[in-house]
Amino acid sequence: MLGLQYGSSIDALYKRLPDFVRKLRQSGRHELDLLTNWSHGSLELLAEDIGIDRIYFKPEEEGNFALFFLQGDGGAVPSDGNLILPWIESLIRSEEYKDVWEKLGSYELTTSTRFDEKHLYIFAGSKTEFSIGQVLQNIFNHMPSKEPFCPPEVTHLWVQGEVSSAPAILWTLRDGWVLASQPQL
Repeated sequence: MLGLQYGSSIDALYKRLPDFVRKLRQSGRHELDLLTNWSHGSLELLAEDIGIDRIYFKPEEEGNFALFFLQGDGGAVPSDGNLILPWIESLIRSEEYKDVWEKLGSYELTTSTRFDEKHLYIFAGSKTEFSIGQVLQNIFNHMPSKEPFCPPEVTHLWVQGEVSSAPAILWTLRDGWVLASQPQL
């Protein structure tokens, strides 16, 4: 069993795990837990570099497989759809995301074309907080009621949870928040 650090690269894990397990076995150990043991030997440093928080295996077990778990968080399952607004607004205002909606406005200026609709899509992912993911998973029962911050460059704001069965929601100034039909991919 493997416990992975938040944001670990699965591709790097697949490439480096066999060599790491070989070294761990050669050392005579069958477990390593960086969350409870803070020693910094060569195996601990290698595990940290790969993104492993903990690894346990049974020396008597045969086979070439691993079960791994990404570190997550938990908590109470919220039922207020407005809890997603600070998350949405922090994304929109972030330097990484700001470029997306600024391009909508700058494109209009450079082409001298005015568009009636300018859509911004936000998809939750594995780094989205537990509470936000839970609200989005059950959004049809807990629609937001408040208006989000949207720059004037955005007329339509789409939000989708990472669970494929969860519906997307759409915000427009005219209609507020509505459930959106699932796009067919």
